[in-house]
Parts: sequence; structure tokens; C-alpha cells
Amino acid sequence: MTSGSLGTGRFAKRKLYDMVRFIPPGLWLILLASAAPLEAQPMLLDPIISVAIGGMDKELFGVRDMYYAPSGDLVILDLDEVIVLDPKGEIKHVWGRMGGGPGEFTLPIAIAANDSTVFVAERDKVGVFHLDGDFIENLRVGNPTTFVADVALVGDEPFALVLAVMDQTEVIALSDKRTLAAVPVTFQPGVIFGALPSMAALDDRRFVVARGDTYAARVLNFGTAQEVGLISRDVDIRPVTDDFRDKMLRYLENPASAPGGWAAWVGAEPAPPALLSQIRFAETFPAVSKMFQGPADALWVQRGAGVGDHLAEPVDPPSGEYTAFDLFDLEDYGYLGVVRLPGDFQPVAANETRLAGVVTSGLAPTLRVFEVSFTP
Repeated sequence: MTSGSLGTGRFAKRKLYDMVRFIPPGLWLILLASAAPLEAQPMLLDPIISVAIGGMDKELFGVRDMYYAPSGDLVILDLDEVIVLDPKGEIKHVWGRMGGGPGEFTLPIAIAANDSTVFVAERDKVGVFHLDGDFIENLRVGNPTTFVADVALVGDEPFALVLAVMDQTEVIALSDKRTLAAVPVTFQPGVIFGALPSMAALDDRRFVVARGDTYAARVLNFGTAQEVGLISRDVDIRPVTDDFRDKMLRYLENPASAPGGWAAWVGAEPAPPALLSQIRFAETFPAVSKMFQGPADALWVQRGAGVGDHLAEPVDPPSGEYTAFDLFDLEDYGYLGVVRLPGDFQPVAANETRLAGVVTSGLAPTLRVFEVSFTP
């Protein structure tokens, strides 16, 4: 790997250019810079990238989540199994099984970890385990109208995103059940393209939470729960049109008739007629769908289909060619530019230098970890 200097941990300021660069073995990134809200000029990203882990000697079946521990260990939640890899990609631990007893899973959905402890979120609780899988305790945070959708750590302190069916969503500190943020978006079962809130842990005891239906994410202090910044872009949010709804229903009924690009949205199996009659659509596509603190000390925000700027992919018909992330500076929260990743690579976790995710184009998901740096 060729290493690029990050200087003080921020992108060096450069003249505004559009940059396109191909980097083997097939992961390419594009930056198309535009006006930044807090900078006179956006910063030009010059990524250097290489494969850190090309695969591992274990088959994956359905990755639900990944999380980087401070040591660089990558903790993977694959269906009901937890896999812990060291920074070289060697397997350290494999554990987990379905069941209703202590330390067993019913429907795990998210994972977080430090260097000694793993937190697994499912339905109304977060299970706490030693890194080797020994069960410690369950932290219960849900009730019949809420469920835990995500878990993360600020330092060693866990917090959870708890989605509400009938009430507002909340971010909760698991140690004392303290509400850190209220998100005025309720989960709507059965609504296609309904926006879901998302959250991410940042350094300096900060976390960020986004509603999903607007392009805005609040940055809050973990200790005080006070807002300390705002991640936002002034973009049009695209509506779900009647024509799009009609096509979507038609292809859900007969997936074999769906043209290229639609397959990822409609699936492989026809939807039952009883289900089709109950389907509702959101009014707009989501604007934000995932966030994490990634390489070069930037917040990586995955752009939803609702983002309607000039860099947006077409929605009708969708191409599925790439996944786009907006990058934001974590000192002044200014917009840096866009990074595009191939559509068959879905990043799930990141740390200061690496992106980890799965390639979905084969018969089974394949782990890929890429090392990323940026030249000054």
C-alpha cells in the first residue's frame, strides 16, 4: 500500500476540480466537488486504496452488521453468528446460536464492540458478551411498541437507537437508560421507502443522529446530550411518483419482468397478492440511509435515493451502478464532496483507515476490507 499523509487529520485544502480515478482491483472512487456550506472551496480528495483483507476462510450467509473495535479487530454479525477477525483478517473467535436462553439470539440486528466486550442488539434488548462469546448480561430497553434498531459505543459507553411504532424514536444511553436524543420519526411497518433514523458514534464523546427523511443530522455531546453541530446539505428531496409506484407494484408481482436495476428493490420471489393489496409507499425517498466515521476523520453519509442534486443516480429506472457517500469534516462540519463505490460493494463499518463491507454480486456475500488514505 502507498500511504498518503493526512497532515493534521483533515483533508488538505486544494483548488476545486472534478476528479475521476480508477484504482485496481476494481474499487473505484469519484469525487465531484460542489459548494461547501462552511468552506469557501470544498476539499479535493485524492484517495489511495488497497485491499487489506481479500477474504477469509469462512463462508458468510447474511451479514447483518459489522463494527470496528479500537484495536482494529473487525466484529461481524452474520445471521445469528458472531465472527471476530484480527486486523490481518485471521479468525480469533466464532460464537453465537439461535435460542431463547441467556446468551442466545432470536433475531439479532446490530452489533458494537470495544477491545473486550461485544454488544448485540435484538428486538427489546442488547446482549453483552465477552469478546470470546461468554455471556455477561442483557440490557433491556424496548417494550411492545419499540425495538432496538442499532447499537454503538462512545468510548466504552454503549448507546442504542430505539425505533418507535406509535411514538417518537429515541437514542438511549444503555448504562442509565438516559434519553440522549428524540427523533420525531415513527417506524411505519409495511411502508416501502419509509425513512428510518440512523446514528453513528464519533470521537470526542460525540454522536450523530439523522431522521432519514430530510438531509440533516444533529451532532450531540454524549455526556450532556446538547447539540454541538449540524450536518446538512440544501438539496431537493425526490418524491415517489405515481408512475414509480405502479411500476414497483407490477415488478413486485412479477420480478422476472423487472428490467436491470430494479432487481435489488423487488427481490427474486413474487409478492403474495394479499401483501400487494396492503402495500403503502412513502411520499418521498429517504435522504440519508447510513452514517459512520471513516477514513481521514470524515463523517461518511450514505445518500439515499431521495437526494435530488446533479450528482444523484436516476431512480426510474434505477441503475444500481454505485453507492454514493457524502463526506463531511468533523471539525467545522463542512461538506467535502462525494465518494462513489461500486454498487456490488456495500460498506458496513469503518475506522480511521479502513472500509469493511460485503460484495453481493456472487452466490454468497463475500467480505472485503479496503485500506483508504488521502494525499495532501
